[in-house]
Amino acid sequence: MRISLQTFLQSENQVIPWETTLSLDELCREISHLHDLKPIQAKGQVKKINASQYQVEGELATHVTYICSRCLREFVRPLSAQWEVPFMKSEKIAIEDEEKDIRPIEEDQIDLVPLIREALLLNIPFAPICQENCKGLCPVCGVDQNESTCDCQKREMDPRWAKLQYFKEG
Repeated sequence: MRISLQTFLQSENQVIPWETTLSLDELCREISHLHDLKPIQAKGQVKKINASQYQVEGELATHVTYICSRCLREFVRPLSAQWEVPFMKSEKIAIEDEEKDIRPIEEDQIDLVPLIREALLLNIPFAPICQENCKGLCPVCGVDQNESTCDCQKREMDPRWAKLQYFKEG
């Protein structure tokens, strides 16, 4: 979805609202712990600050099916995000102000899809877990320790790390 800045010239409004539904299913192939991503509902507005500067504000909501990094079970969680990104018509000024993360405007249009994708990626957990107290899988036999226990012998601690055990006890 692209917002044309010509819209500001055709109306007196300094704010253009936008709303879209977007499917980013390719993220499930790119991120191993994502199993399913429902369509993303995104909305927001583009504000004209001055003749060459604009501010894009947005929010998104969706439901994501993750694979737990401890027990490998699938679970669903809602995901939402908000963002604000400044844009500038002058690419030279935008590049000079790189530390402020001002993005250049190309061809008098602002493409919203990369902004939505970035906001989504920044809010996906690196190692999702199904519940805070998930016990995970037994490292010896692989049984899901949330559902049952096993009689496997737990491995002895590597002697190189043995001294660290006293920090935990003390």
